[in-house]
Amino acid sequence: MLRKMLSPTFAMALVLAMVMAVLVTTFSSQVVAQNIETGKIEKINTKFDGKKEVIEITPKVSQVIKQTIETPSRYTLSVINYNITPADVDLVAFDLEGNEVGRETVTVAAGENTKINIRKIFGGQSLKNLSTVDVQSFVRTVDYDANTYGYAYANALQLPVAFFSQRDSRWSGNKMGTCSGTKSTIGEIGCTITSIAMAGAARVSNFNPASLNSYLSTKDKYGNPTGYSGGCNVVWKAPENIDGPNGFLYFNSGYVVSASNLKSLIDAGKFPVTKSIRFPKSTHWVVIVGYKNTGSKLSDFYYLDPWDTSAIFHYIGDTDNFVSATSIIQIYN
Repeated sequence: MLRKMLSPTFAMALVLAMVMAVLVTTFSSQVVAQNIETGKIEKINTKFDGKKEVIEITPKVSQVIKQTIETPSRYTLSVINYNITPADVDLVAFDLEGNEVGRETVTVAAGENTKINIRKIFGGQSLKNLSTVDVQSFVRTVDYDANTYGYAYANALQLPVAFFSQRDSRWSGNKMGTCSGTKSTIGEIGCTITSIAMAGAARVSNFNPASLNSYLSTKDKYGNPTGYSGGCNVVWKAPENIDGPNGFLYFNSGYVVSASNLKSLIDAGKFPVTKSIRFPKSTHWVVIVGYKNTGSKLSDFYYLDPWDTSAIFHYIGDTDNFVSATSIIQIYN
């Protein structure tokens, strides 16, 4: 009689335990998304596609959405860009010890639905050895041209500048200074010298990331690179000597501060090489090259990012919030 009375209780407990296990499993595998503009945590749509779970991302203009994917071997990404301009999706992979082991950017054209296979993106890594993949998406902005009644990329007041990508195959594999290991090439950590090269290319002959790196890597009598400290940290003043005392110059460091501060620099022909938080877990640098309208707002100013593979104008606080009033700047002319 006692056994008969306990059986339903035991069965109910077993069912509850199974439900809790499913709930815990579901929660632990959720993809966390945060809207950087609002700080709001948002739920990401997921669906099953065979053995893989598909995460649907729909980037929006003037919003930067960041997702953290745990157990990335379970997922594939579907980026649906409903906008009239391309969307950039940054992916950064971390190993089981929290070290960054790879990064890539995928551009999704306007109106496109693109599947991103994480295994192919990080082909050099075993997915089972990855703890998380950070996914960050944002949409490029455009200006409305009233004369043609259409949208076009801004062509504002701009300093003479060349665009270089640190990931250009002509120099992406070049070692920097005396650094070694996985983080030692222009393609991986060369955003600083690539930004400086963009700023000086109009003034200095044969000035590009490769030639600047060679110059900075020249060793002194002690075997240390003259333009790098600590292996491959750029000595900010060192590049100004590359074409003699009356050519490309380094002025000083400071902060973005305000639109009026940036305008005074740009109007004087100076390039602010600026710290960006596009990749929050590593230092990244870009170069501000001009402004639209009267330059009265920070959102009027635009910059080039050496991580991009083509020349794209990013507007401060409009395209993204990777550069702000508190960003550090290193000033060249």
